[in-house]
Amino acid sequence: AVGSNVGNLKPGDEVAVDPSMPCGTCNHCRRGQYNLCLSMRFFAGGDRSVRGFGYNDLSPLDAGGARVGGKHVFTGTLEVIRDLPRNLGVAAFVDAGNAFDAFGDPLQFSAGIGVRLRLPVVTMGIDLAQPLTNPRCRAANPDPRCVSQPGFDGLSGPRIHLNFSPKL
Repeated sequence: AVGSNVGNLKPGDEVAVDPSMPCGTCNHCRRGQYNLCLSMRFFAGGDRSVRGFGYNDLSPLDAGGARVGGKHVFTGTLEVIRDLPRNLGVAAFVDAGNAFDAFGDPLQFSAGIGVRLRLPVVTMGIDLAQPLTNPRCRAANPDPRCVSQPGFDGLSGPRIHLNFSPKL
């Protein structure tokens, strides 16, 4: 069946569907910039990507300094876990990643340590992660204050992340 709002189509016609669905409510959608809709863009940072940064903190910025998300995202982790007695474990990790518009934009890095508690149905962990780079200074278009304002290029403090991983 074809809905009443569909014209020039009949059952059996082949159609193409655009899977991108802008939200229609963000500032970009209201201005007609659907390609910048935040639901259509990628962000990095947080406990499932680059742990030294806050959730969705890694992203290209618009002229006003607001995060707009990137066309692409890359994240990777190298983690070593050592089992200890009593269902405990310790972990050391390095994370890398960013959300970006052009390949070649710099990656952001963080490193940290964590503790794991293995239970029968879930592993619980707590990680302490420190950023190793400043995304405002290590960017395709660095903030000019990185060189002109002393201390602006400093790193933010460590972040704590709690995680729960079910055993499947």
